Amino acid sequence: MLTDSKDLTMHVLRKLGYFDDLNADEHEALFCFTNAMGNKHTLRKMDLLPHPADRSQDVREKLRAAFLSHAFSGQWQVVHMDDNAIMFVQQILWKEGLLTESQLTCTQYELIRPMKAYAKKYGLRLMESFNALAFQIQHHSNQNPDKRPMIDFER
Repeated sequence: MLTDSKDLTMHVLRKLGYFDDLNADEHEALFCFTNAMGNKHTLRKMDLLPHPADRSQDVREKLRAAFLSHAFSGQWQVVHMDDNAIMFVQQILWKEGLLTESQLTCTQYELIRPMKAYAKKYGLRLMESFNALAFQIQHHSNQNPDKRPMIDFER
């Protein structure tokens, strides 16, 4: 149980793995959290899903309201950047010629540059954090025509 504060949203995102040293951009942490399938579903049911005209501060307030709500169980999706997800991104980058075979075992920090090159190559919005770049790459590589669009909002 957490106590309410003006920093509650970012505190929760840190606990869930969306905001840390490698993912230090608040806007991108909010972006990743709201686009996680389970979180997006819950926020939609609570009528707290961000709108394109919302700013990061508006999204922080919507999430704070969701975190404090008694209308929901309080179970949120943690970030899904396990070894399999990272290897999936590495394979995409390798197939695109952005990683050599020897780099398939590199660290997350070392993956950021090739991930940015992928985003630039395909005209994706340039992000700074590992999670946001990985999310965009995974979403872009998903060829399912029924996939839902990403939720985006202003900085």
